[in-house]
Amino acid sequence: MTQIPPVTPDPSATPGGPGASSAPVAPGTSGERSREQLIDIATYQRWMMICILAEIIGYVAMVVVPSLRLFIGLPLLAAYIVGTIFVFLLATKVYSVGVGILMGIFSLIPLLGLIILLIINSRATRILRQYGATVGLLGANPEYFQ
Repeated sequence: MTQIPPVTPDPSATPGGPGASSAPVAPGTSGERSREQLIDIATYQRWMMICILAEIIGYVAMVVVPSLRLFIGLPLLAAYIVGTIFVFLLATKVYSVGVGILMGIFSLIPLLGLIILLIINSRATRILRQYGATVGLLGANPEYFQ
């Protein structure tokens, strides 16, 4: 596996310039992130957002067509579990492994899970924008960093 050089943050992308955020940085990153890390963050954020969108569609479908609850419920459960996995993976990239484990567990609790999703998504969006990526509804395009 070849080493990819770190990407330099775009000073114009954040109001206070690079390093202005006081949020914790994953161990071993010293404030700068490699292309691999940024691609991972963008990919995990996108898949987490896709799972959330699938959950929303599933809940709406269960209300609209109650006779299909069992058939809708199983894919909905799968989207929920996969979403929790991507919450854990994303949290380990933007924070640390310990925080990732805690956030992954807490994301299983209904209301607290929503707050955890907002915290992780906000941090990932801030990191990606710091490096110049445009972040939309489903996150940033991972190909931006390649």
